[in-house]
Amino acid sequence: MTKRCRTSGAAGYSDAELVEIVLHVALNTLTNYVNEVAKTDVDVPVVHARQAA
Repeated sequence: MTKRCRTSGAAGYSDAELVEIVLHVALNTLTNYVNEVAKTDVDVPVVHARQAA
């Protein structure tokens, strides 16, 4: 087990949870790439930040 995995385990993550985290990141990255290639339209309205009072 690598030092990073031991540190993550000490933080309370099990091996299964670490695998799940890595898979979610990979899925999100793949989805982003596919949407970029397919030029998918974003259907969420743009929200602009307000200036502080």
